Amino acid sequence: MKEFLDLTKRLTNRGVAYAIISLIVERGDIIIVTPSEDDKELLSILLEDIKNNFDLRISPTSELKLANFEVITIDEYLKNWKRYAGKRLIFILEDKNLISPPLDHLERIVEETLVSRSRDPIRRLAVRISDILIPLDVARDYYEQYKEGKIDEKKLISLMQSRFPSKDDAQFALELLKTFYK
Repeated sequence: MKEFLDLTKRLTNRGVAYAIISLIVERGDIIIVTPSEDDKELLSILLEDIKNNFDLRISPTSELKLANFEVITIDEYLKNWKRYAGKRLIFILEDKNLISPPLDHLERIVEETLVSRSRDPIRRLAVRISDILIPLDVARDYYEQYKEGKIDEKKLISLMQSRFPSKDDAQFALELLKTFYK
C-alpha cells in the first residue's frame, strides 16, 4: 500500500492514470518514461498486472488488445535516445495534463483505489480496470446502435450502466468507446 501511495505522490494520480490510459488506447508498442528507478519498477508492476489480468479474462475473439509496453527512466532515455527514435514515447510527468475525458474518469478511479485503503491497491486497481474493459465488446454494440440512431442517449446510458459495476465505470467505458469508435 505504501509503495503505491508513494508512486501516486511522485507521479500524481493523473500521471498513473495517464500511463494506464496509454496502455488501453495506444495500438502500437509504447515506451513509458518515468523520473526514477523506483517509479519505473512500481509502474511496471502495475501495468503488467493490468495487462496479465486483462489477457487472462478477455475473449480470444475480442478486437480489444492492450499495448505492449516498456517502462524506462528519463536517464535511460537520455543515454539511449536513438534507440527510442520513432517509437511512441509517453513522458508521464510532462504529458499527464492533456485534456481527455477518459483520463479524467481514470484519474478518479485511481484516487478511489487510494481512498479505499486496500491492502493490495495495485491488484485492486488491475482487477477494476479489467472489469471495465472486458464488457467493452458488448458495450460497443450498444454504442454502434446509438450512433446509427436505433437507440437514444438515455437508453445507451441505461444499457451501459447495466453492464458495469458503477455509474462512474459505465461513464469511463462510454468515454473509451467514443475514443475508439469516433
